Amino acid sequence: MLGIFSWRRISGKDDHRVSFTDAGLREEVRKRTWDYIELALISTVMIWAGLSMFFGGVYRRSSLANNINVYVVDLDGGDVGANVTRMVLDIPVTPSTPVWLQRHDLHSIDAVKAWVLANGWGALVINSGASARLDSALYNGTDYDASAAMTLIESSGRQVVAEMLYVSSALTTAAQTVAREYAQALVTSFQAAPTSEQANYGAVIDPVSFTTVDVAPAGFTISPIMSTFGYL
Repeated sequence: MLGIFSWRRISGKDDHRVSFTDAGLREEVRKRTWDYIELALISTVMIWAGLSMFFGGVYRRSSLANNINVYVVDLDGGDVGANVTRMVLDIPVTPSTPVWLQRHDLHSIDAVKAWVLANGWGALVINSGASARLDSALYNGTDYDASAAMTLIESSGRQVVAEMLYVSSALTTAAQTVAREYAQALVTSFQAAPTSEQANYGAVIDPVSFTTVDVAPAGFTISPIMSTFGYL
């Protein structure tokens, strides 16, 4: 049984043993104690920072997510740009999803990237020349890359949880929905009235797709926090 006498040195038995109460160890004990206190404080701050970021990002997510605006930008100016823009803006508005709007004042992909980096949550861009490339594939049979039609621009470092839960999912869902509906409409139209015998049929069944650009990726230093709290 441990008691007060267990702290006392026994002459002849404890002469070569190191005791916690040795005066020579006091400085080391004091230093280690402060090290543990600092570690506890740092761990506490990291845990609450991660929790604050997570719970702040999901606070009333079913009713306040529509305070986030995401944008569609038509750099094409042709049929593809007009149709994709209409499809995106026709997405139903709900309290639990971001709201889609259109911007007319950005005239290049670099301008959209700069705007998202400075001010925006994200944007779906119909790339310049998308209509011309699709028409060439449908009428002339030229090679076609559907992913060159749209670019999704996001900024995951703005607020990692909100960007992951709302913006990135909204951009991807919209692009996938557009790609599916555009392909269905084009296949139906092509079956009713084939455009050309030398048409690139790959472009018929896969007319529009997308690539994703993250203009401000979340830094590696935040990955331990996000791997703990971001996917709860």
